[in-house]
This record gives sequence, C-alpha cells and structure tokens, in this order.
Amino acid sequence: MNKNLFVVSENMNIISSIVKLCSPICNVVASSIDLVNLLILSSNTPPSVIIIECNNYLDVREVLEKIKEKFGDIKRVLIISFLEDKLRREINDKGLANKIIVKPCSKASLLSLLKGGTCHDKTSVPISKHLIGGIIEGYGAKIPVVFRAFDRICTNIDLIEKYIHIDTSFAKDVLAYYILAITNLSSELIQDMLCGSQSKKDSYALLHEQLTKIKDVTLSNDPNCDPLPLKIMMYTNKRYNGKGFPKDDVAGEFLPYLSRIFKVLFDFHYLIEKGKSTGEAVFILSRRNGWYDNEILQGLISSQGEEATFYLREVFPLGLQSEMIMAQDLYVTVKGKNLLLIKTGQILSDKNIDYIHMHAQNILDVTEPILIKESVVLGEDSYA
Repeated sequence: MNKNLFVVSENMNIISSIVKLCSPICNVVASSIDLVNLLILSSNTPPSVIIIECNNYLDVREVLEKIKEKFGDIKRVLIISFLEDKLRREINDKGLANKIIVKPCSKASLLSLLKGGTCHDKTSVPISKHLIGGIIEGYGAKIPVVFRAFDRICTNIDLIEKYIHIDTSFAKDVLAYYILAITNLSSELIQDMLCGSQSKKDSYALLHEQLTKIKDVTLSNDPNCDPLPLKIMMYTNKRYNGKGFPKDDVAGEFLPYLSRIFKVLFDFHYLIEKGKSTGEAVFILSRRNGWYDNEILQGLISSQGEEATFYLREVFPLGLQSEMIMAQDLYVTVKGKNLLLIKTGQILSDKNIDYIHMHAQNILDVTEPILIKESVVLGEDSYA
C-alpha cells in the first residue's frame, strides 16, 4: 500500500463505510475534525489524500483553512450534504479543497479520489472528449444542425469559463452525451429541437423519456456508475424557477450547476440559430423572468464582449429619434451626385432627423427602413 487516506469526520458511520471500501487498496487513517489530532496522526503517517466529511461547511471552514496551510500540496476532498453556490465559490477561490462532492456519492467516485493528479469540482468522465467529439462531428456530416449545436455551445463553454467556475472538459463530455441522446429521437424531432423551433409540443417530453431510459439502463448495468452526468442531462431543460422537465420540485441552486449552464447556452444557441444577433439574443434572454441562474447569464453576457451590448434594428424615417446611432451610411443626392450625409456610428440629432424628413425625396432609399444600432438594456434582476 503506497497511499495513506485520511478521513476527517465526526460521523462514525461515514468513517466505517470509507474504511471498509478503501482499506483493501490503501491505508486508511481516521481522525476527528480536530487539527491537533490530525497533526499528531500525520507526524507518523503522512497523508496522500485527505477527505473532510461534514454536513455544514461553516462548521469546518476554519479547519479547512488550517489544513490547506499545513497540507497544501496534498489532495484535499470535501464531502458535504449541501453547499450553496456562493460558498462553493468561496472554497474554490481560497483553494480550500481540490474536489467537492455533494452527498450522496457513489463508491466509484470515492475510489477515484485515490488516483493521482489534482481533482476538479466535477467528476471526470472516463472517455476522451476527442473521441465523443469526433462521433458528434461524424454524425453532424449527416445532420448539420447537430454539429452546429455542439460546435457553438462548446465555443461558448470556452468563452464563459473565466467568468464562472466550470470544468470545461467535463462540460464538453456531458454535452456530447446529451446531444447523442437527442440523436436517438426521430430526424424530424432532432431538427425541431436543435434549430430552436420546438414546434413539437411533446419533443421535450419524449427527450425526457429517452434520458430516463438511458439512466435506468446505465445504473442497472453498472450500479457503481457515477450518476452526476445522468442527473445533469435530466435537468438540462429545467428553468431556474423549477418549470420544465422533469416535473418535480427541484429548482434554483438545487439544480445541478452544469444543467443551469447548459440551459443558458442552449437557449442562446437556439436564438442565434433562428437568426438573432448576439445582442438581440442577450436582450431576449434577459427578459425571460425566472428562467436562468443570474450569475451564469451574466457570465454569458460578459463572455460575448461588445457584440452583447447592442443589436441592429430597422426604423422607418418617421420613427427616427434623437440619440439613435446609425448602423449604415446614409447618402443624399446633390446635382446628380451621391454625397455622404450621415455616416455609420454617428449619433442622430434633431437637426439630422429634420433634414431627413424635409428632403426625403432626395435621399436614396429613404422610403426604406434605416438600420439603427440600439444599446441592449438588461432588465434588473428580471431573470434572478
């Protein structure tokens, strides 16, 4: 045995279960949530992995800080009953744990803790994303809408990464699994769902039924399978306020974090697929009261840069207003020559608008709508 697993807990049942599970492959040392006791034990047996189990993070915050200070180079895992997102962010920002597991957790996830390398805040999926990504690309050659969805959402996963806490490799793997589950539906439903039409009222119900079958078959064939990816897929179409599939009481922070990310990114993809600009899509998403996790939506908006701050719309000359920003050049005909009257990016003044109205017949295409650049005004917490 070349690994020493330290289990720090006040729950003797938990300690007993971990000892029974892990003792055949490593040396397990149990300790109470007491730094002095842990230091005494570690002086004789240096830990390779430390598991801290508790019900309430605030009860062990100080101990975690001291454990990090003393054992900063050792893999530290927090197993907890429930954890709010803001406290999860605190743990990650301070580096108090390399991995967080919210109970219940599977035997497979516990055994994976003994593997080398640093853990992330999400369980790893034991299949290379390059393989499953290649499967999606191959299928996308037959149905392009499948590849467009996978490619666009993967791109936005990369963009949003620095604005929210996310293990991108895990996210892309689960995304591929989810889209592959969609491809088990009929071609008509695949097109309807991934292009954002959702005109078939039973499409999400059928997808949920398909995911349920996948979950049941998977867990029956492998009871030790980590259920987290399956749970994420099951809740991808659930709104933050709890509406949608599955029809249960799970909502808000109780929804898997990655499910909340996928909900925002899929809905953003649908709007872009339907021809909306980035700014228009952001504007629409921000007006959907209760649909999304506010932090994730803000992360998406920030990740899109300047394109998320404006959208283009057509306005007929009589509808022009002062302070509007031109999104096209506007020309006037003088003695048979076309001269630039207002250039792209110029802010319209009352004088500009009066001139356009007075000399409408001399301005090219003035009877057609004029392209205006509008700032995206986000609703205040309308999506919280």
